[in-house]
Amino acid sequence: MRTTKTFSIQFWADTRKTKDDETLIYARITMDQKRLSICLKRKVPRELWDTETKRVLGNSLMAKQLNQYFDLAKSQLYQSYMELKAADKQLTA
Repeated sequence: MRTTKTFSIQFWADTRKTKDDETLIYARITMDQKRLSICLKRKVPRELWDTETKRVLGNSLMAKQLNQYFDLAKSQLYQSYMELKAADKQLTA
């Protein structure tokens, strides 16, 4: 019997919704094999999205700002998870 919850956050680009060679970035939260995708309302040029590292390529100001935004979003999602876990709330995706 499993007693611990699994939790992960990944970023992904939805290339099906590419418009003007820009694609929307989503955060995917997975908890106990249940997924939830949240649109971050940020667009990235398709050729600058690295599918391996889940980051924007390059050293441009835009790339640095987007990568910082992704780091901030990830830390806020983890913080929310930890607060709910500490309060003994029911955790679901």
